[in-house]
Amino acid sequence: MINTVTTIANILFAWTVMFLVLSWMLAGAYSFFSSFFARMKVTHGAWLTLAYGLMAPVAATLTLMILYIPTLAFSLVTDHCHGALCTPHTLQMTTETFNGMVTVTLIVITLVSVGTLMVMQSLSGRRRLQTLSDLSESTSKYYRLVDNPAAIAWCAGLFRPQVFLSSGLVNSLSARQLQIILTHELAHALRRDNLSKWCLHWATIAWPQSRRQRIRQEFFDYTEQISDLAAAYVHQGKTDLVDLIRLLDSCCASSSKHNNSARQDHIIKRIIALEHELERQTDGTTTQKESLFPGYAVASVWLVFIVMAVHYGHPLLEWLSR
Repeated sequence: MINTVTTIANILFAWTVMFLVLSWMLAGAYSFFSSFFARMKVTHGAWLTLAYGLMAPVAATLTLMILYIPTLAFSLVTDHCHGALCTPHTLQMTTETFNGMVTVTLIVITLVSVGTLMVMQSLSGRRRLQTLSDLSESTSKYYRLVDNPAAIAWCAGLFRPQVFLSSGLVNSLSARQLQIILTHELAHALRRDNLSKWCLHWATIAWPQSRRQRIRQEFFDYTEQISDLAAAYVHQGKTDLVDLIRLLDSCCASSSKHNNSARQDHIIKRIIALEHELERQTDGTTTQKESLFPGYAVASVWLVFIVMAVHYGHPLLEWLSR
């Protein structure tokens, strides 16, 4: 039993170290990759940004799996011996010392605390969604109506997102305007943007504050642009783009964080981004190779980081555990 607990604690220690190192490396390189993602179509930029943000926890997990399978790791790990053991081997961690036990214990407590916070946040969101569902009525298969005089619309929920519209919004808009708002919010729901943002939030928790705020904001902007694009496609030719963005900005709950001057700048940037993306989507110059390139790019980055993590992670973890 004690050996099993020690093994689990060592694995958690190793995962945390790899997660932290990879997080700092990815955060340091994000500026370069961000400019690269921005040149892609907005849909590509969104999932590339998400994949980049999720890389640290996933790569740390894959790295440990490889490190604990000597036949896979030996070609990536520099030859070295532990006493008479000179064959390919798993991690030789010696955290049974007092300092090692204290370090591992602190890390396990930290991981358990973070995991508890994640579960509590998820459960709290689920309870809020249930409360909203109880306080609203289903007048359409596409959204639930909330009795509120304010003109607001939002998408809530992680795994089974629902769109909520206020009675004030429904009563103040024309049928066409309501369809525009609904299309925007349904795009969020169909793409499960709330779940993606939640995963990105926790996957970048160890990034320096300025970098994690940047990647989260840029991913948020991508999701808004994609939903704007969906609304524009469905209603293109019927509504001026400027009016469309102003309508979306005034009704979507997420826009309430802007003050007047910042809101005007936000609207202008949003209009420019939508115009640019519409031109990009309809110019017909994207080749099959260019469409596949983002996938190759992110796969290559993942592969490089995993190989580096295995190659340098093995000696690093053994050194830290002494």
